[in-house]
Amino acid sequence: MTLSDAFSNLPPHWHCEHCDELATTMDFFDPECVDPGAIRLVTTDFQTHGHGQRGTHWESQRGKN
Repeated sequence: MTLSDAFSNLPPHWHCEHCDELATTMDFFDPECVDPGAIRLVTTDFQTHGHGQRGTHWESQRGKN
């Protein structure tokens, strides 16, 4: 199944976007831009400055994680 197929099978209140590369998917979110009750899904092939919860960060080789 392709990513496009997976996105098309989600309910209509899901807003899905895919980017080849982002600094971090967390920077992509703007709570003011999405309707209440909507679910926003952002995927990327590679994050250049990925970070986790509570200030942690992680690094991975392109295509490895």
